[in-house]
Amino acid sequence: MFEELLLIDEKDGLGRVMNNAALYKKLLRVFVAGEELHAVGAALKTFNVEQIESASHMLKGLSGSLGCMRLAAICTEINNSCKAGNLPEMSVFGAYSSILTETTAEIDKYLNAG
Repeated sequence: MFEELLLIDEKDGLGRVMNNAALYKKLLRVFVAGEELHAVGAALKTFNVEQIESASHMLKGLSGSLGCMRLAAICTEINNSCKAGNLPEMSVFGAYSSILTETTAEIDKYLNAG
């Protein structure tokens, strides 16, 4: 297991794919290359609560299933605000952006570690 992970729960992610490391890495590669990763940011720019809710719900599920728990948590916060009919606070937008950047950097580091 990769010891330097702060934002990815490798054990959880691997457990979801029956400890198949090759499959887990493949799914992480698809995740960082996919447009779903940027759907929340694109939706946030529209200020459309329904679009933000849909995109955050999708990313919450994808990131959680890969063990990216902080990203899943911030998406949950965004999603819950939207379900209540509210746009998330601006500080949440900033936190989302930071966590997304940090998570993708950690995934890249993990994938390139060998």
